[in-house]
Amino acid sequence: NFTISDKTYLKESGKYKGKTSFAYTGTGTTAASQSDLLFTTYGPETSGKDGTAQQSVDITFHHALTCVRFRVGNLMQGLEVNSVTLKHLLPNGSCAYDPEGTTSYFTWTPSGTRTSYKQSYDFLADHDYVSATTNPLFGNDTDKSAAFFLVPQATNTTGNEVELEISFDYNGHTYTRSVSLAAYKSWKVGKVYTIELSLPNVKMAINADNTVENIGTSK
Repeated sequence: NFTISDKTYLKESGKYKGKTSFAYTGTGTTAASQSDLLFTTYGPETSGKDGTAQQSVDITFHHALTCVRFRVGNLMQGLEVNSVTLKHLLPNGSCAYDPEGTTSYFTWTPSGTRTSYKQSYDFLADHDYVSATTNPLFGNDTDKSAAFFLVPQATNTTGNEVELEISFDYNGHTYTRSVSLAAYKSWKVGKVYTIELSLPNVKMAINADNTVENIGTSK
């Protein structure tokens, strides 16, 4: 999970306009233990034309983190995916939220000691799978507990490139495969990245333009 501290509400021309800065400390190192983080801003309730009825207020939520999830790719029958591990990620950060931002609502500065995030899946391929966007995601399709929620950050930092490690069983033997995720360059705020696991090789299926919606637990 995570903790939020050092919240500061920023004034502009003497008025609060929803701008906030805060410190984020990540504490969960499994996908199942992580939560989404949402922000929203709305104005004061207003009266209707007759002075009595209140007008409805539309509220838009903004996702502050990056979502990384995994989908079944080319898998041979009998192969069992045990776990995935994301390595060399910064777990913490300071963030500024501006609900009127033109290019992004959030500005992140990642920090902390680089950390590994691991999730066990125990997914057994009961038939040969062929790569397809309709293939199942790893984890529970109801609550998407297998989705990682991470501080947005670069994946190609020299000497600390983000790496994916997969553990799987086949024909009575356990294997480990690793692949660099530096090709992403960076994981951006409010985006979902889907990595397709095709073993023994790993294919990265980048869906970087998809916004994160209805995935995981929200704070």
